[in-house]
Amino acid sequence: MMKLTSRLMYSEHQKFLQQRQDALLEELRQIAIEDFPKAQEEYARAQASWEERQKKKAENKDEGMDVDTPSRAHSPVPAESDAPNGKEKGEKIPGTREREDRPPQQRFRFTDAIKSRVWGLVHLSNESARLTSVMHGWDNTVPVATEQSLRKSLYSKITAVFPEGWMNSQTISREVSNMKLRLKKEVELAGSKVEE
Repeated sequence: MMKLTSRLMYSEHQKFLQQRQDALLEELRQIAIEDFPKAQEEYARAQASWEERQKKKAENKDEGMDVDTPSRAHSPVPAESDAPNGKEKGEKIPGTREREDRPPQQRFRFTDAIKSRVWGLVHLSNESARLTSVMHGWDNTVPVATEQSLRKSLYSKITAVFPEGWMNSQTISREVSNMKLRLKKEVELAGSKVEE
């Protein structure tokens, strides 16, 4: 009976999930439209700051000074034990110079409103994948849509609601992973409080 009920409800439930996804995507589009001027201002400030740093770096190199190496008169050389991350004195932390040399990227900050919409979309996508897997399990067929393929499709839909070049699937994936980790820590913390 469960199998029959699920078969009858599957298409309706998938339509409901799709309608809810469309509604959340539209809410996300509205948030992107409202927050776009603020994102442009932040980008303009970051770009101006980066250009100023590049200009100072070029001026200092022209004068024969190397900006990347601090002057011994202005800053003491740290003792070996004071060196960050166990680095020997004089060693630079890898990746810091490359980050400073790259211009800032156009991107939206993930506000709580954006995070909640994206998290809701991920849950709907996961539920759709779960339902599809159950249906294919009863038919003994291989599911066409896996959670990973649905997630990839979802990330491209989310990217499309933002202005072009201001969001990418890697950023979304990273934020979703961070949200999962935060949720896992909260659950573990709540579980430990219950045990006490």
